[in-house]
Amino acid sequence: MIRLIRGSIFPTLVSADDSNAADRVTSEMMGTSDIRTWMYVPADSRSKLDKALSSGTDAILADMEDAVSPSGKAAARECLATWLSEIDPSAARPHLWVRVNAGSVEEDLPAAIHPLVEGICLP
Repeated sequence: MIRLIRGSIFPTLVSADDSNAADRVTSEMMGTSDIRTWMYVPADSRSKLDKALSSGTDAILADMEDAVSPSGKAAARECLATWLSEIDPSAARPHLWVRVNAGSVEEDLPAAIHPLVEGICLP
């Protein structure tokens, strides 16, 4: 199950029924209470994504928003999708989340939706 959130590390949960009536929730209610550290990693850098996997962080947030230049958005989608497809699903790893870009949510979501991704941070 992928969780959709709006905002930052202490996000707003988006109700599937009414996104305009989103309620503030805690990390415990979101199911992320075991996450103490988040590492934001540019989604257009395979080497940084690979390094983050072994960094010891509790969660990786592959960032397709602020960490990627406008001209690099398409490359970030491709890089992220490839990286996710090559992760060993049986290997120990941090929690994986993706932050999509406000101006291209529809283009970003296909790259972000993957069985290993636990949540997507919406702008």
